[in-house]
Amino acid sequence: AMVLIVLTGAEVGRAGQLGAATLGAAGALGLLILLARKHRFAGNQLLLGGLALYVFMDAGLRLVMASGGTVASQLLNWMYGSTWLVSETEAFGLLGFIVLICGLLALVVRPLTLLPLGDTSASSLGLPVTKARLLLLMLAAVLTASATVVIGPLSFVGLIAPHLARVLGQQTVGRQLIVAALVGGLLLALADYLSRIVVFPNQLPAGLLAALVGGVYFLWGLSRHGKA
Repeated sequence: AMVLIVLTGAEVGRAGQLGAATLGAAGALGLLILLARKHRFAGNQLLLGGLALYVFMDAGLRLVMASGGTVASQLLNWMYGSTWLVSETEAFGLLGFIVLICGLLALVVRPLTLLPLGDTSASSLGLPVTKARLLLLMLAAVLTASATVVIGPLSFVGLIAPHLARVLGQQTVGRQLIVAALVGGLLLALADYLSRIVVFPNQLPAGLLAALVGGVYFLWGLSRHGKA
């Protein structure tokens, strides 16, 4: 949606950008639900559907980047995850919204515990598999979109934090959720701090720095796994 704004040349403020990004996120989620509902929202179908949407939307993003200009530069900064664009009001508003939504995570501890057992076992234990997957998809989408709309994509934080929660010895789903949230917040704060001092007085996007560090970490982890 933000790419469309750039293409049309419309002049919108920060509020308009946030609103457009929210509508775009809702539209992407709706398309993903349509693609995956026939397969009961199975993980593989969600992954393939999300990948297809990403490739399509990435083409539009690259088209805007090729056009250059100040607005394209701002959009590029947002795509890297730039915390300096966030106002105090947006930060506290995002915090309050996340805390409110996180209260619903207590509802997904049981589904997250049972779903890895397989559809048959989960159903035999009384779990409505399709509804549970849809609930998980909606919660994950809302939490991801709310952070992305305000700050920008922070993909590697979302990948590393749950992995580190398991590395730190958290075995139950509830503890993994709590530790992953705390670790993710700490990683973003650390990336934001380093992004301000690495090339001082300039500043790197925190999401870009987190991606660089996260990429090195995953390569290191894969090399260790291969040796094991």
